[in-house]
Amino acid sequence: MWKVHLVAAEKPLRLPTAALSVAVMCLWPTLTNAAHAAEQTAVVCGRSGEATITPGLTATPKEFRVIDVGTLGPCRMPDGSIQSGTVSASGRGNGSCGTVTISGVFTISWSNGKTSKGTVEVVSAGAAFLVTPKVTEGLFAGGPAISVIFPTVADPSACASTGLSQARYAGAIGFTALS
Repeated sequence: MWKVHLVAAEKPLRLPTAALSVAVMCLWPTLTNAAHAAEQTAVVCGRSGEATITPGLTATPKEFRVIDVGTLGPCRMPDGSIQSGTVSASGRGNGSCGTVTISGVFTISWSNGKTSKGTVEVVSAGAAFLVTPKVTEGLFAGGPAISVIFPTVADPSACASTGLSQARYAGAIGFTALS
């Protein structure tokens, strides 16, 4: 389940660069230490994209659909075999501009020609979201994964009128492969 709290940005988001740096610094040691301990491979990538919400979120809770399209990269991996990727995800949920719950699935197409597919859970933590993907098929299947993203919305007043239908995000994502 995704629990989502959307935050508004007064200016174009400059936070992602700093946030991405912090997220990568936090994720990389955790994933690489786990990988080294078990002689596994880890990858950490920058992550950005946009979620489209239909119908748009308002102050009144309701059912909706989310489609997420994003990019991964640059990626850091010990052997350098993955440089980037693209991610697509979709889910259904119920909620409002304040809080939502979503169940979703995702597919990642990596620059090395391989894919990762699975399910995802998102929990808001203030202005950041802790995203826990579960890879069930393809590259990194069964291995631990984590992502931190920082969402923004262009027009928070839409929550009180037509509905919030888009949110951009930036952050980082990391995976560890099981041997």
